[in-house]
Amino acid sequence: MNKMVFAFDEARAKRDGVDPAALWAMVDGWVDECVKTHHGEYKKEPEPEGGVAYIGIGVDDEWIPIFGGVYINVSFSDEMAKYCSKFELFYNEEEEEYYENPLKHLLEKNEFYRRADRT
Repeated sequence: MNKMVFAFDEARAKRDGVDPAALWAMVDGWVDECVKTHHGEYKKEPEPEGGVAYIGIGVDDEWIPIFGGVYINVSFSDEMAKYCSKFELFYNEEEEEYYENPLKHLLEKNEFYRRADRT
């Protein structure tokens, strides 16, 4: 299964005057656009630990460029840099699932994220 999981610090967003629904609409738009570009399909489900999972339907290899497109949008989003509390990717290549935590990487390596006010 291929999936991306997102969560936001919604309380902090509200405190800053940002509507959490707008944050979710932003992510929905990225996923929709990237999926449409690659002619894929997905379903959206709440995650038990919080957040939302976007689950890819179809051939596993098709999801690498879709994830990549969403990752690029996430990498340069001021809102994501400030309010994203979870961004995880789960792949299933050749029946072996594995997991990445790109938010951790962005916080460590991306200057844009390191400069964002996350307090």
